[in-house]
Amino acid sequence: MFRNFGLISIAILTLFAMASCQGEKLLLLTTQEEQIDSYISKEFPENEVLRLDGANRVIITPGSGKEAATGDSIRFIYEAYVFKGSPVGMFWSDSANVVLGSRYLVEGLNRGMEGMRLGEQSLIFFSAKYGFYDQNTGIVPSMSALMYNVLVTGIKKNN
Repeated sequence: MFRNFGLISIAILTLFAMASCQGEKLLLLTTQEEQIDSYISKEFPENEVLRLDGANRVIITPGSGKEAATGDSIRFIYEAYVFKGSPVGMFWSDSANVVLGSRYLVEGLNRGMEGMRLGEQSLIFFSAKYGFYDQNTGIVPSMSALMYNVLVTGIKKNN
C-alpha cells in the first residue's frame, strides 16, 4: 500500500512540474509577443504592419504584382535573427526557393510571407510558438522569438 502511495505521489508531482513548465512557456510566449509589438510600434511607426495570425510583417519596401499565396513557389533572400526585445544576432543568411506553406519554412515565416509581392522587402517577427519552439536549432536557443528580413525575388503562381 505504501509503495503505491509513493508511486502516486511521484506521478502527481511530475504532473505539477509539467504544468508549471507549460505555464512558464506560455508566459514567455506572451512576453515575446508584447516585446515584438512594442519594438514594431517604436521603430516603425510610419510603416504598414500586417498582423498575420501569429506573425507580424513590417513592410519596408512595397512590392508589385500578384500576392504570394499558399502553394505558390516563392524565391527570396533572407537574414534570420534571434529577437530579444530587438534583433540581437543573425544566425543565418541565404536565398531560398520554396513552396509557400511547405514544411521547409517555419510556421511564422509561412504565415508572414503570405501575401508578399515581387520586390517586397519586409521584416517578419514571431514568437517561439511559430518558430523552433522548445528545440535548440543550431545556434538558436530553444524558446527564441525570431525576426526575418526578407526580400522577394520571384513568385510563380501554382494555383
